[in-house]
Amino acid sequence: AVTDGIPAASEGKIQAALKLEHIDGVNLTVPVKAPSRKDILEGVKKTLSHFRVVATGSGCALVQLQPLTVFSSQLQVHMVLQLCPVLGDHMYSARVGTVLGQRFLLPAENNKPQRQVLQPTCLLLSEGWRERSWMKPSSDAST
Repeated sequence: AVTDGIPAASEGKIQAALKLEHIDGVNLTVPVKAPSRKDILEGVKKTLSHFRVVATGSGCALVQLQPLTVFSSQLQVHMVLQLCPVLGDHMYSARVGTVLGQRFLLPAENNKPQRQVLQPTCLLLSEGWRERSWMKPSSDAST
């Protein structure tokens, strides 16, 4: 996955208890702090993913993710918990806020899915990609 932000550690594991919750007409996966036995019986699942940062640049990272459990939107939520939402993830990226350049996690209940704002440097293509013939506009594109 390509992430908006670079994880603090270059590799590691992400463990979180997750549950599905209906918020403002949308089913969202939300983390649960210190789940009780009752929570586990009511659908909370302990999840685990391994990650490794493969490359970084311009405030973004290419992250190899390996889920060791299966839960809806597990990888997206795990990266949000690392304060590095997956690019293009419009459901969960709004949970990461920034104040004075510091990222922090916002409560799921207060955040509706929205558009993700990317830094322009994340969107730039290298010169090598621009030079490829299949990337150039065709001569009959204006007709």
